[in-house]
Amino acid sequence: MENQKDSRQGTNEIAVDASPEMRRGVFANLVMAATLPTGMVQLNFVDVDRPADGDTASGILAARVYMTPQDVMALRDMLIKHTESWKVETDGAEA
Repeated sequence: MENQKDSRQGTNEIAVDASPEMRRGVFANLVMAATLPTGMVQLNFVDVDRPADGDTASGILAARVYMTPQDVMALRDMLIKHTESWKVETDGAEA
């Protein structure tokens, strides 16, 4: 069991139980978001293979997560706070 910090206000820790396989995690280099007719947001985490010149890219769905719009916005805010000090270089130019 792992203790994870919860970004929601008023909650410090949540005890999270997961199988060893789940704890290993998955790799994804693409996230696609869609809002469903129910209002839920579907996040698809995909491991995309880089295609050879002219080939079509392919990928494997690594995980699919459903969240409420409010939780997606909380995730967005947490990621912004978590990454605001990062410096990322893209094609030689700092982003």
